[in-house]
Amino acid sequence: EASISALREVTLGNKLIGIFEPHRYSRTKDCWREFLHSFNKLDKLYLLPIYPASEEPIPGIDSERLAEDINSLHPNLASCINDLSEVNELCNKAQGQTVVSMGAGSIGKMIREFLE
Repeated sequence: EASISALREVTLGNKLIGIFEPHRYSRTKDCWREFLHSFNKLDKLYLLPIYPASEEPIPGIDSERLAEDINSLHPNLASCINDLSEVNELCNKAQGQTVVSMGAGSIGKMIREFLE
């Protein structure tokens, strides 16, 4: 939330697009309530599937449900994308906008590869 707030101050009115890969099912579950409001300063949020980091899935804890819960409070803010290959397409469409990627799973490597 703090990172998004800081970016919002320096984007000078540009649209701010977030790509978030939740990290671990347990952490997503524990931070669920905070996540519902953490992204509301974005113009659009794209959620990747949860990066499991060796954890087994927790029933009812997934990106689709998180997007639904975020959208119930902040309509049309969140959408899900299925894999990292869709991120390249999103970034190519975001010319003139600011795109921020967040997460502790595989998204960092993918964004570095995209920028190269």
